[in-house]
Amino acid sequence: MAIISKGGEAIAIPEDVTREEDTQRMVWETVARWGKLDILINNAGAVDRTKMMESTLENWDRIMDINVKGVFLTLKQGGGGIVNVSSVAGLRGGLPDAPSYSAAKAAVITLTETMAVDFARYRIRVNAVLPSLVETDVARTRVKLGQTWEEIKEKLIPLYPLGRLGTPEDIAQGILYLASDAAELSIHGSF
Repeated sequence: MAIISKGGEAIAIPEDVTREEDTQRMVWETVARWGKLDILINNAGAVDRTKMMESTLENWDRIMDINVKGVFLTLKQGGGGIVNVSSVAGLRGGLPDAPSYSAAKAAVITLTETMAVDFARYRIRVNAVLPSLVETDVARTRVKLGQTWEEIKEKLIPLYPLGRLGTPEDIAQGILYLASDAAELSIHGSF
């Protein structure tokens, strides 16, 4: 693991974020190892690129369970600083062929706002980051027959004020700030 190779400590706890037992076990094993849970990052997510009229209830439930139920279950178990990863698709929708993803990410935003207010009295910060398209292996699955990733990027980059797509490192820096004590003033749920 990258954390260990750089001198840090980490454990891997396989889990299904949609199963309460798995989520409880993840929290318990973390607390057993380090004595407490200071920071929780809810980053599990899934996209189903099916048009609304072609989607099935099973597909819809799977996307909602992974993206929303997974956050709910970890919020019930966790503490400290919490950062949920949502998406700009949750603010404006319109992600082509992914209505369940946009709806799920909107739910994560609303859940984050509600939890930020509910948990503030316990001095637990709950925030969210809302990335747009980030250049990852998952993003590269947008490539359709006859297109290359470079062609897709060339069309998308003019839409971004910085003139480039986001990187995992960009998102990690935002999460790192929100998870740190420096974000104390964000106790009311910054985005």
